[in-house]
Amino acid sequence: MRLLVVTLAVFFFSSCSSFSWRNEPETGRLHLSCDGHPVLSYCYGDQLAEGVPVKFRRSSYIHPIYGLDGEVLTEDFPRDHYHHRGLSLMWPVMKVGTTACDLWTIDKIRCVFRDKIYQRAGADTAELGVHNVWLMADGREAADEELHLTVHTATDTGRMIDVRYVLTARREPISLHGQTAQNKGYGGLVFRTPHDSLRTDTVITTDDGRCTADSLRQSFRWADLSARMPGGKGLSGVTVIPAPSHPGYPAPWMLRHYGVLNLAWPGTGEFVMRPGAPLELSYRIYVHRGGVVDGKVEQVCAEWQAPR
Repeated sequence: MRLLVVTLAVFFFSSCSSFSWRNEPETGRLHLSCDGHPVLSYCYGDQLAEGVPVKFRRSSYIHPIYGLDGEVLTEDFPRDHYHHRGLSLMWPVMKVGTTACDLWTIDKIRCVFRDKIYQRAGADTAELGVHNVWLMADGREAADEELHLTVHTATDTGRMIDVRYVLTARREPISLHGQTAQNKGYGGLVFRTPHDSLRTDTVITTDDGRCTADSLRQSFRWADLSARMPGGKGLSGVTVIPAPSHPGYPAPWMLRHYGVLNLAWPGTGEFVMRPGAPLELSYRIYVHRGGVVDGKVEQVCAEWQAPR
């Protein structure tokens, strides 16, 4: 059996001494905290917000992700895009065999939780193993999904969460494609932040500098959104950093000031997952206090992307 492994190693040199997991079966969520302070939650059960059409019911993603001061950095079921969901992996244009489907808006395919393999929590790390399946509307299990998360010890500046997906098609090839409408190309890893009506002083920055406008199909090595977040004490932010081993690196992005960091791979091209051939996608998510300079974002990105 394929398995999804989530390794959450949040390093707090002096501020975190003990992690703990708490299962909440009534909501289908597994919560991770450190010394009583929330870190993140894994939504393994079906989620549906009040007033949202049932077609947007989903599971198997991370939300909320919290900043170092308890501020919420992700959003789920935002009113402008009901299908956006915390930190997730999704494509709008797909084919399983000859069947067209869409993980982006959950049309004819969805990612579902199958098993919890293990979980543990300690002074330096918290680990969780689960197995997810890409399930078609007709009942076919199209692919297995493994997810590995490793969150490194946080300093007073930031917390690093390494994310590695391993996707394996089962019996039929699976075509992944970015959004073809208007040649936008979005799809892949999405970090949805709270809507811009809920935060102030928003700045999006990449390795090419500050983005004064939204960006589409431009290639960057990393992207950061910093702002005064809901429930925060000041500026804080999140950086998404693909590993140099990522297909198409440096890949194009969709960056939206209303709240989206999307590494848009394979963009306007196509990638076909062959049965039995694993596809690995690795990222570092960096949660930090302050903006890009105070959060030492460039240093974190350089260390993660340095040749190994």
